[in-house]
Amino acid sequence: MVNGTAAPRRHRALGAATVSAIATVVLAGCSGSSSDEGKELRFGETASLTGYKDAKLDVTVDRLEQGGSADLSVLKDASKYAGKTPYYLRYKLTKTEAGKSGGASTYFSVTDANKKRLSKLTIIGALDTTGDPKNPLKYRGFDKCESLSTSDFEKAAPGQSVTGCAVYVADAGAGVPTVTWEQGTKTLATWK
Repeated sequence: MVNGTAAPRRHRALGAATVSAIATVVLAGCSGSSSDEGKELRFGETASLTGYKDAKLDVTVDRLEQGGSADLSVLKDASKYAGKTPYYLRYKLTKTEAGKSGGASTYFSVTDANKKRLSKLTIIGALDTTGDPKNPLKYRGFDKCESLSTSDFEKAAPGQSVTGCAVYVADAGAGVPTVTWEQGTKTLATWK
């Protein structure tokens, strides 16, 4: 209706076609799902998943290494992590589509034996002065686990892989952790 009168037949047909086109786009967007959704894997196995901006990528969790609480003593606020156990999640992302750059943002979650999420630490390296006028600064990263560079994944061609590491911390005695790749409330893959 337009101003209380019935819309001409041509406008009704155009409106119905527009609604139909919108419904098709929305439904097509909802139907795409990962071929490995909900799949359980062992460390070292690969799942084909969807990442940031719906980028398709292959995700391999190589291993989850348990560190020692002394590893965290090099952090600025080390006392905050006293008694905590670090875990180093080592993974590989393989770009499977041209032009998609969203995969470097990962959807990993690590939970302990009681299903409690471990805290992820983002560790930023430091610049130390050297006293050498030719090279006055030296970068110092967290040697135990270097994070993935977003630009490395974006520059990768389809079929190329990049490796990364993420740090998670647990309370002492939390049990053996599990690694998942999640989007929203869906668990797309689990590594044990």
